[in-house]
Amino acid sequence: MTSTAVRTTVTEVTVTTTVRHLDASVDEIVKAFAKTKEDMKVLENKKKALEEQIRKLMEGASAGYIDGVKRVEILNRSLSKIDRKQLQEAYPEAYAATLKTTEYTVVSAE
Repeated sequence: MTSTAVRTTVTEVTVTTTVRHLDASVDEIVKAFAKTKEDMKVLENKKKALEEQIRKLMEGASAGYIDGVKRVEILNRSLSKIDRKQLQEAYPEAYAATLKTTEYTVVSAE
C-alpha cells in the first residue's frame, strides 16, 4: 500500500498601490538610486571574489601578516537558528502560534 503526504504552503502578499505623478526633475534621483543598487550588486560580487582569493592564499590559516603586521583574519563563527520548515512539519500548531508577520516597505526603481 502506498501513501502520499500532501503539504500545502500558503503565502499571502497584500500590495497596495497609490500613484503620484512626479516632476521630471525627480528622474535624476530615481536613476541615481537604480544605478547605486546596481553598483552595490557589482561591488558585492567583487567582494566575494576577493574574499575567495584571500581564503585560497591563506591555505587554512586564520591570520595573515604582511611585513610583520596582521592584515587579514578569518574568523570562525556559529549561528544557532530554528529550522522553521522542520518546526512547521513536526509541530504545526506551535508554528502557527508563534508565526509573526512583519510589515515593511521596499523602494524599487526602473
